[in-house]
Amino acid sequence: MNVLDKVSSVEERQPSSQQDTGSNAADLLLITRLRAGEAEAFETLFRQFFAQVYRQAHHLLGTAAEAEEVVQEVFLTVYEKANTFRGESAFTTWLYRLTVNAALSRLRRRKRRQAGRLVKH
Repeated sequence: MNVLDKVSSVEERQPSSQQDTGSNAADLLLITRLRAGEAEAFETLFRQFFAQVYRQAHHLLGTAAEAEEVVQEVFLTVYEKANTFRGESAFTTWLYRLTVNAALSRLRRRKRRQAGRLVKH
């Protein structure tokens, strides 16, 4: 299975845009609190979405260590860029995109390293 197949497979399991409005409202409230500097809001988001981000990253990357690194990257991005979340889509959609982008970036780096090793030998 190539990377694009993996991304498509993960996308098929994504929650629909018709996500429970109560959940989306709660997520938006947490983002608002995070923007206001409340550390507890970040901790809640992390606890609530850690497993989802980890599963998506592990599915795309295939290794636990890289998936854990992507989880760290994604939640650092959430913390640093919460103010860029516009709320036009569900928070989970934005989080999913951050996860896929971080995983694909890691896969590209992995491919470049492997190509570099082949050239040296």
